[in-house]
Amino acid sequence: MRARGRVRWPVLVAVLALSVGCTAACTTVPACAAGVRTARLLPAFFATLPVDPSAWLARPVQAERLALQEAPERVELHIWRPRSGRYPALVVSLGVNPAPPDDPRVTRLFRGLARAGLVAVLVEQQALNEDRLTPAAPAAIVRAVERVRAFPSVRDGRVGLLGFSVGAALVEIAAADPRIRDHVTVVEGFGGYARLADLVQAATTGVIQYRGHTEPWQPDPMTVRIVRENLIADLPDPRERDALWQALVAETTPLPPSDTLSAYGRAVLALLTNTDPDRFHALFAALPERRRQEFEALSPVYVLDRIRARVFLMHDRGDPLIPYVESRRSRDRLSEAGNPPYYSEFAIFEHVDPTRGGNPRILVRDGLRLFLHAYWVLRELE
Repeated sequence: MRARGRVRWPVLVAVLALSVGCTAACTTVPACAAGVRTARLLPAFFATLPVDPSAWLARPVQAERLALQEAPERVELHIWRPRSGRYPALVVSLGVNPAPPDDPRVTRLFRGLARAGLVAVLVEQQALNEDRLTPAAPAAIVRAVERVRAFPSVRDGRVGLLGFSVGAALVEIAAADPRIRDHVTVVEGFGGYARLADLVQAATTGVIQYRGHTEPWQPDPMTVRIVRENLIADLPDPRERDALWQALVAETTPLPPSDTLSAYGRAVLALLTNTDPDRFHALFAALPERRRQEFEALSPVYVLDRIRARVFLMHDRGDPLIPYVESRRSRDRLSEAGNPPYYSEFAIFEHVDPTRGGNPRILVRDGLRLFLHAYWVLRELE
């Protein structure tokens, strides 16, 4: 899900200064080659930075597009790679409501990844573009990894996965799939969720719960809209779908009387209008078993123990689209399974976009934290 806002200049200046400084320091030590690549890559996350250090003395980049699937839902691979040589690959999902492949933020990031010595592959899914989250989404990422591993430009079939927002959950589920889990080197999840039902609970009640602690949370309207749309869209009766969509998404009509709805329609209406977190689980249990199973299939917390790759997790502490505690849940589950992740929380992001300014000390702290996080991801991919 895309966050809104503009990148603040203090953030940009801090990141640029950090990148230049780290590059200068590391070039004198051969063992710091990964640090140099990281320092050159970091500014690629900031689309409005007036200069792009990743382009300095960088490899020429070639961009390509490949159709992975046409039906029933279109899936395309957008590939950015160095023009010559063989490199590790990084397969990326941007989740629902993604920025398009030609968005300046996307092209700058993926060119930066390619200049850092990666075959960077964006998996674009029609359903996700239309804000539809279905169990087919992780399977498309699995097929993408299988295809990418065979690219002549990919060295020794080495592939990592990177997901933003909902895409973080999808790549984590894909990484646990037995078809590819032995071939995925690293998994990076930025701003994702652990259990889809918990995200729905937070979006509908405005409350997040973690380890017995409860705190208020103001969900972004985009999160509320996407949750409502996806729950309503599964109703089989088109009249019910339209009535609930007009009332809860468009907000142009009153709520329909519950006695005019089917049992499924009443369950969806009750779930989406509930504001009491203590009632959520009973209301969720009233959904059809098939639908609850789909929610489970889209929840990485149930399969994190099957991931064999090194896992990295990041989250914005004040995230209004997906609560920060969701990544903490994933961290906890991975640690319980004996695969503790490299975990980082930040205060300079708005969901997954660097839009916050603020205290220079926080900017430097988070800039260094981001640098180290990216450094270890690149090291693991190598």
